[in-house]
Amino acid sequence: EICRSSLKLKNSDDSIGHLTNRNTIRCFYQDSIIREYDQNNEVIRTFPEETAMMTIYHLDTDERDNIWFVEPTVHRVAQLEYPTGKLLFELGGTWEENGELNHPEDIKIYGDHAFIGDMGNKRIATINLRTKQLQTYRQFDKPTWQYRRTNNKEIVRLQDGLYEL
Repeated sequence: EICRSSLKLKNSDDSIGHLTNRNTIRCFYQDSIIREYDQNNEVIRTFPEETAMMTIYHLDTDERDNIWFVEPTVHRVAQLEYPTGKLLFELGGTWEENGELNHPEDIKIYGDHAFIGDMGNKRIATINLRTKQLQTYRQFDKPTWQYRRTNNKEIVRLQDGLYEL
């Protein structure tokens, strides 16, 4: 059961992946270039534009500093190796909406799982980072954009607002 939440999600940190060397990985909303920033907020590297097929909506990094990102228009989730930029894994990557993902809007890594706001399938999906198995974590009756854990609570952003799970 879900209830409407009074919590607010911060958008400023949502599209930043933190690396173990204390640098950050960023891609501006609906951009296709991933950049690495040093601790002085200076761009020290860009990943090749070929990394993205279309526009990246969101990214995050896992405990090994690999970069995970979503591209809704091609229904794709991908993982890049850091620091090489080599593609390690992808799911989707086609124009067809009937694949395993349907407009994934958001990705956030918690432990051994990537949580994906799979808008068109109205769910939060998970990918096990080790096995790469895709599963449904929670199903909803509205387009689903975002999942976060904050203050020991689970929050989901649906089409009509934020809800606490």
